[in-house]
Amino acid sequence: MAYFKRWINSEANLLLNHLELPPFSNLKIPVIKVVKGDLYNVLKRVNRTEQLWTFCHSLFWSDQNFSEAQQVHFKQLISEYFKNSQDVDA
Repeated sequence: MAYFKRWINSEANLLLNHLELPPFSNLKIPVIKVVKGDLYNVLKRVNRTEQLWTFCHSLFWSDQNFSEAQQVHFKQLISEYFKNSQDVDA
């Protein structure tokens, strides 16, 4: 048994000696760079602005029709009011 272990070790050493491995300094490891974005929070804020506008319109002015420009203006006012809010996911 000891002879077999020595033979395996010698064969493994021969194989490793014949392999040409690049030096570790030349190995390149792929890197994924993560960039923090705010797209998800922006979409949540837009969705909440739409929901708040729909709620206010139905509650306060259900019988009044606003033009598209007026609706955009009111949505901008809502988004400016809540622009610095930190509880987007709450």
